Amino acid sequence: MRKMLYDLVTGYAAATGCPCEAEEGSCRALLSIEGLSVHVGLVESSGMIVLQTGVALLPGPGTEGREAFCLQLLAANNLFSNTMGFTLGVDAEQELVTLQIAWDLCQLDADSFALVVNNLLAVAADWIVRLDAWHPSASDDGGQCAASSDEALAMHFMKV
Repeated sequence: MRKMLYDLVTGYAAATGCPCEAEEGSCRALLSIEGLSVHVGLVESSGMIVLQTGVALLPGPGTEGREAFCLQLLAANNLFSNTMGFTLGVDAEQELVTLQIAWDLCQLDADSFALVVNNLLAVAADWIVRLDAWHPSASDDGGQCAASSDEALAMHFMKV
């Protein structure tokens, strides 16, 4: 399964010209696509791969509106009604909102993997805009907002 993962991510990178960090035999890979880091991890016990990217920073701890923001995330996940089959999550350690999907590795070939990655990117782009609109304004957080740069999103790495 690790070879299948490696072949899929390196094949995608070669076909699209995007940077890829992957080691043959590893359960993890990183694709850098259009400014987003797409983390791909293999869960060997189930044969599933998980694709994940960061889509927003959480409002800082103690920020007015943080709870409402998180409740909106939960509501969006209800029956995948607003996520198009993807799942929004919160990495509390990184103060990051993530978008992810799990897929059966054995059901993927190069074309279907590219489709899943490209769908993740399209849904992520939509959620980046939505979450920016939901975010309490920076002036409301008393300067306690989590780091708000693209580098902060890029620092996140999925743990599988």
